[in-house]
Amino acid sequence: MELAGNVASTLRAEYVLIGAGRGPLTDGLNLEAAGVKTDAKGWITTDEFQRTNVPSVLAIGDVTGKALLAHVASRQGIVAVEKLADFRPNR
Repeated sequence: MELAGNVASTLRAEYVLIGAGRGPLTDGLNLEAAGVKTDAKGWITTDEFQRTNVPSVLAIGDVTGKALLAHVASRQGIVAVEKLADFRPNR
């Protein structure tokens, strides 16, 4: 099916697949004022322990731009807290 211009059309279908890109929702977090670095797309950059370039700021979940999945964010949170508590510091 091809549509061009302002042509009204109806399409009947059993299934519809919608794909949408995801982007960081970091606007309004005032990261620049805090000195937290982001990449060119706005994702907060972190190391393997979820630390940002600011020692007192860690980031987990969708703002990091890694796998945007809840179980990944949960694991990132565990890693961040363990690092903060100096529990398993070499992991």
